[in-house]
Amino acid sequence: MRHLHAFVREARLTEKEFDQAIHIVAALGQRTTESHNETRLMAGSLGLSTLVCLLNNGDNAAIESSQTCWGPFGGPIRPGPKTGVLFSDLQLQDHPFFFKGWVRDQEGRPIVGAEVDVWHASPIGLYETQDPEQAEMNLRGKFTTDADGSFSFRSVKPAGYPIPIDGPVGDLLNAQKRHNFRPAHLHFLIFKPG
Repeated sequence: MRHLHAFVREARLTEKEFDQAIHIVAALGQRTTESHNETRLMAGSLGLSTLVCLLNNGDNAAIESSQTCWGPFGGPIRPGPKTGVLFSDLQLQDHPFFFKGWVRDQEGRPIVGAEVDVWHASPIGLYETQDPEQAEMNLRGKFTTDADGSFSFRSVKPAGYPIPIDGPVGDLLNAQKRHNFRPAHLHFLIFKPG
C-alpha cells in the first residue's frame, strides 16, 4: 500500500486519471473469459509477468533456464494429453514441422525421464482454446525424455499472430503506438522432481 500511495503522490494522479484507471481494471475483469484472460494479456503487454518470472526463478534469473510467462492462451497440458504428435486434422502436408530437443543439466548431462509439455498456435495463429474449428487438445502434447535426454514430435508450423485489441489491452497498445503482433513460437514446460 505504501508503494501504491507513493506512486499516486509522485504522479499527482488526478481524479479523472483515477476514474480512467478504475475503468480499465473493471474492463479487464469483464473481458476475461474461460478461453481469454485479458488481465494476463495486460500483464504480458506491460512486461510485468516476465519481470515476476525473472525475480522468482533463480538468483535474479541467473540460472541455465528460467521460467517465462504462461501467456493468455496457453497453460500446461490439461487432463488427457496426447503424446507423439501435436496435431489432429490440420494440414500437415502444407505446414510440416518436425522438432527434436534435448534436456540437459548444467554440466551437459542428459536428464532422463523429464516430463515435457508443449503447446503452440496453429498455422493461422490461433490456439486450440480460441478456435472452435480445432479439436480439443490440438497442438498440445506431453512427452518424456529418453536415455539421451531427447524428445521429439511432429506438428504443423505455428504462425505469428495478433493479440486481441478490442479491449483494454488494445487501448493501451494504441496509446503507446505499439503493434499487437507476437512472433511464431513454441511453449515448453519441463519438469522432473529433484
